[in-house]
Amino acid sequence: MVPEWQEVADGLQASNQCCYTRDSPPEDPSLGGAEEHAPLLEVRADGRAVVTLGAQHPMTADHWITTMYVRDQDGVVVGFRDFGATQLKPQFSRGYQPSLEIALPAGTTSVRAFSFCNLHSHWAGETISV
Repeated sequence: MVPEWQEVADGLQASNQCCYTRDSPPEDPSLGGAEEHAPLLEVRADGRAVVTLGAQHPMTADHWITTMYVRDQDGVVVGFRDFGATQLKPQFSRGYQPSLEIALPAGTTSVRAFSFCNLHSHWAGETISV
């Protein structure tokens, strides 16, 4: 576990409504849709997990995915990617599609991915058994 990852993820969940999902999106469509916000998680046979989105999401100075992370069955953050909490980091720009790839720690039995959009809040994917 990386304490900074845990701290940021716990802070996002504590300070924002957590979480919209594909099955429970915001009632107001102006608050964003699941395809471009709810994370999709694939667990590969080699023990790696890949997080993507179902549709393109803007990565501009005004609208971007700030963070993607993965929690295990115990709520421990086992993977984390920061695209810029207060400002989009220079290495991520228009046309870049946010993603996260991690090696799952030994003993992981299930995982769930999360994404946070600076305009459309906190989103969670499905829990996946490993």
